[in-house]
Parts: sequence; C-alpha cells; structure tokens
Amino acid sequence: MQKPFDINVELSEVEALFQLEPAVDIELQRLMKLYQEAKADKKAYLAIALLIDIAFSMKTEKVKAQAAQCVLRYLQGAKIGRMGEVSTQSSHFCDFMLYCNDKQCWSVCIANLVHLIDNCGFNYKTYYQMVSALSTFDEWIGTEKCTFQERVPSIDKKHLPYLFLLIPRYVCACYCDDFLSGVSTTSHFVMTGASLFIEDAPKHSNWFWAGIEVLYRHCRKFGDGSIILRLLSSVPPSSPVFAQATKEDAIPIVRITRDNTKQKARVFALFSHMGAYPLLVLYCVFDRSTLADDLKALDQNHVNFAVFYRDVLQAMIQFNHLENLQAVLSVMPRSLAEACSQVTVEAVKANPAFYSLLSLAPFATHDLLNVVLIVLFAASSQSAAQWEKCRLFCQECLLAEFKRQRNTLVLLAELVLGVFYNGVYAPLTTGTPLQQETVVSGKARVDGVLATALRAIAQTEDYKKAREAIAAQLLDLWLTRINVNAVFTPSQKDALKVPRLCEDAHLKSVFVSSCLQVLMEMTVMGAGLKSLVLFAPVVSSFLVYVKATRLQVQGEKPQLLCFCEMVLRTVSYMHPSFGGLRALLPAVAESCYPVVGAIVQMCYELIGSVQTGTVTAATMQEKIRVLQAEALGCGDKALLQAIVNAF
Repeated sequence: MQKPFDINVELSEVEALFQLEPAVDIELQRLMKLYQEAKADKKAYLAIALLIDIAFSMKTEKVKAQAAQCVLRYLQGAKIGRMGEVSTQSSHFCDFMLYCNDKQCWSVCIANLVHLIDNCGFNYKTYYQMVSALSTFDEWIGTEKCTFQERVPSIDKKHLPYLFLLIPRYVCACYCDDFLSGVSTTSHFVMTGASLFIEDAPKHSNWFWAGIEVLYRHCRKFGDGSIILRLLSSVPPSSPVFAQATKEDAIPIVRITRDNTKQKARVFALFSHMGAYPLLVLYCVFDRSTLADDLKALDQNHVNFAVFYRDVLQAMIQFNHLENLQAVLSVMPRSLAEACSQVTVEAVKANPAFYSLLSLAPFATHDLLNVVLIVLFAASSQSAAQWEKCRLFCQECLLAEFKRQRNTLVLLAELVLGVFYNGVYAPLTTGTPLQQETVVSGKARVDGVLATALRAIAQTEDYKKAREAIAAQLLDLWLTRINVNAVFTPSQKDALKVPRLCEDAHLKSVFVSSCLQVLMEMTVMGAGLKSLVLFAPVVSSFLVYVKATRLQVQGEKPQLLCFCEMVLRTVSYMHPSFGGLRALLPAVAESCYPVVGAIVQMCYELIGSVQTGTVTAATMQEKIRVLQAEALGCGDKALLQAIVNAF
C-alpha cells in the first residue's frame, strides 16, 4: 500500500540526492535559493515548480527520476487549478510531463485546462508550458506512446470548440460524434477570445479552420490527413464554416492531398459544392500537383467556369502566388483568353519574380516599361545568379521593344527621370509588392542595367536614323524637370566666378546616376546647340557641386568622375577645334579634385563661347594652358602627357 503523500518528507528525500551533483552553475544556484525561499514561505506550488526546473537542469538521472515522482504525486492529488499555477512558474513543465507520460497526470492536466476555460483564465502565452505538453500529448493520440485516451468527466460539449484549438486529435478520438453534431448545427462560428488559444487564429476565417490547422500539424508526422477529410466530409456543404475562406484555411488541405490522388478527388468533389466554393478557388491557387488534370475533371454542373477561372486568377494575384498560373492557363477556355492576357500583365506586376511570364501576353509599351522596372527593382535584392538572369532578360526586353516601337526610348526616359531624378516611385510601388525602401536600395544596381540598355539602344541603326527627333523629345522632357533659370546667390556666383548657375535640389542625382548621365549625353549629342539651354546650367551646377564637395563624399567620386568624362566628351564635339579634348578622357579617372574642377571649369567656359559664337583659333589653346598649369601644380603626369600628345 502506497504511503500518504507528505510534501515535506517527499521534498527532503529529493533534497538528499542534490548532493550527488553540487550546484556549481550560477543558474542552478539561483534556482536552489528560490526553491528554499518558496519552502520557507510555504508556497508548495512554487517549490514544486522550482523543483522541476532544478531536477531537469541537473544531469544526474537519479535526481530527475526521484523529483519527477515527487512532483507527480503532488499534482495527482492537488486541487483543480494548481497544475496550471505550477506550469506558469516552471520553464521545464513540458519536459516533466513528457518525461513522466503518466495517464492520471494527463487527465488532471486536461481537467485543469477545462477549469481555466470555464473561468476565462486561459492564455496560450501564460500557459505556454502546458500548451507545449498537451500539443505533444495530442500528437501521441492513437500511437504506442499514448497513455491516456479517455473522456474527462468535467468536459462538456461547450468546451469542445476550445479544446479543438489545442488538442484536436484527442477531441476527434474521444468526442467525435459530439463535436461533429455541434459543428453541423452551429449557425455561426464566431468565437470570442480564439486568439487566446492559438496565435494564428485571426488569420483563419473561424475557429474551426484554426483548429484544422492545429490538427494538420499534429497529424503530419504520421502523414495521415484522412481524419481531416473525414471531418470535412461530415460538415453539410451549406454550413457557414465554409464562408469567407482564407489562404490559411486552404493550406492544410493542400498539404495533406499533395501526394494523394484519391484524397484530392475527394477534396474537389467536396469543394465543388457552392457552399465550399471559396475553398475550391484557394485550393487551386496553392495546390502544386496535377492541377491541370484535376481542373479538366471539374464538374461543370456545380461550377460556373467563367467566374471560377476569373476568381482563381485574381486570387493568385491577391496572394502573389503564381506557381499554378500556367497550369490554369493551359485548361482555360479560349473565350477567356482576353481576360487572361490582362490578368497575366497584372500578375507579373504583382509578383515580379515571375517575369518570364511576360511572353504569355502582349503588353502596351508603357505597361512593359513599368513591369520591367518593377522586375528589376524586385530582383536587385535577390542572389547574384537570379539578378544576372533577370538583368539580361530585362535588357533584351528593352532593346527588343525599342526596335519594335521607337517611342520606347522617350517613354523609358520619362520613367527614368521620374524615378532617378524626381524620386517619383508611384509607378513602381502602387499595386505591387515593392516598397519604397526596395526601390531606394536597388537604385544602384538598376541604374547600371538601364545605362547599359540605353547604350545598346544608342548603337542601333534605328536610333541613329531617328536620333535628332528623339533628342528633341528628350530635351523637352529634361526642361520640364530642371529649372534652368534659377541661380545661386550673388555671393556664391562671385566666389565661384561662373556667370550662370542652375540651382536644383535633384541635380545631384544626375551627377551620380549612370542612366541619367547616358540620357543627358544622348540628349545633348542629338539636339546639338539647341541643348545648351539645358546643358550649360547643368554643367555650371556640376562645377558648384564639385567645388563644394571636393570629391570627398563617400562613394560618389567614381560617378562624379564619369559625369566629368561625359561633359568632356560631349563638349569635344561642339566645335571642330575642341576635338583634341577626347584624348584627355583616359586621364580623368585618376585626376584629383583641383584638376577635375579645372576640367569642368574649362568645359563650362567653352560651352559659353559656343553659345555666344565667340570661338576662335586661340580659344582652345588659351583654355588648355590654364588646365596645363593646374595639372602641373598637382603633379598630374598622365593629364600633362595627354595634353602634350593632343595639343
């Protein structure tokens, strides 16, 4: 006969074993101190909780076994609610429950859970250790590890929905008929406080589907989803449980039927009834296997195909989940082809990772350019391999579209000026998954791709034939964005000794953006002297910026030197006597701030002489002597040699 439980005696027996493993660990010492304080304060539940933590922090099995027996006997005889208190004070309560796996203890644990439900005191965060233990207990239902699979007297039908959120396998094993009876006759599935039982409850349309998600997790180790399908098959199709379905409702069903053709057929038959129609749509979005064949076999008597395919495609866009798009398109009736085309456009906008689907539908040029930019910015944060693949694809898209439609370049310039110059991200962020931060962080990478694409376009025969007409349109675009009449204050003008300056807060982006530099060069080279109304103030502003920063802003110097090269190269074509300037280009990349400033100053003054028509034979020689003196003072041997060779 087992002796009556005396907590002091039991604790003393366990304490005697503590000597087997002296508490040298700081955390263990802290637990020992708290344990002694709890005993002194006669807080038995707290002492028991700390005893669990001490025992499961020790490596000695004998200590753990003796402590577990002590705790087990205490909990088996404790009043209702006490186990819950112990679980909140112990970080190893779950370990203890699984270690013992005691039939009576599981019964007491479930009874304590029901007590908490009745008193509106349950919260999965507060009782995390108890929830963790019961989750594993539920996974063990029907297996050799299961030690308790019986009804608990205190459980009533009203408790079953709450228990279904925590221990659904237990509910299905011991209360299946009662549970299904309640589900079948329930007029609504609203549960106040469902989020207190399961964190993801708000993601589901109702508590039933939240419980199905838990049931799936507890069944997946055994690969058996039949219990879920039996539950669903027992619910009347007209039940409100199927209304307002969410993605999270469908995912467990998709997973359990992924590799099971028979189960999938059951799902299609069940969900084809209009009561479960929303779930059928979501199922087709997220299912990944043999979907095309399943759609062909779909019962047209229960499903309006025109509405169904539209809903499926729209759901794919809504959830940015397009894996099944091609499968759906392959079986979609031809009468829906036009709608399919527009849906595909929207799909790529919604999920840039699927840019290869661009070939499935014709695009208007403006739509294509928007999509290409969205795709590029989205890919800029991907792996090097993904980025390279996307970069090449988009460059080819831009080049091919220009050859097909000459106004492509002007439309692209309009977008580029908006994004890289004015910072207008709306075309890229509206109705897409891209955030403004993604656009800002991806600018450098995308900038290079667009610059390369623009250079490639500039080499085509189509561009060369229409260069002047295109440049005239580009010039108009620039002039709508840059205030060429604004000037700096007189003191700034006098200090820098430049006659006309352009003040614009965004001009820095022109100086450091490769695609804007190429666009500026294409404009000036194509529009000729007409472009000087734009180019002269931009160069003067660049001169101001160079002198203000002295090329010392971190990360900017390479781009600023490139802009300097562009200015020098462009000016070299403005007059026959300026041609020698092109020989100086290789030396610019290694030049220091004073030399760069002198080069830009020279270019600005040469532009001025072209504007006023005062270029003479001596103009170039005079400017070169000034530049040569600056290079000599700075010891720029490369530039000095280039000057000697050219002039």
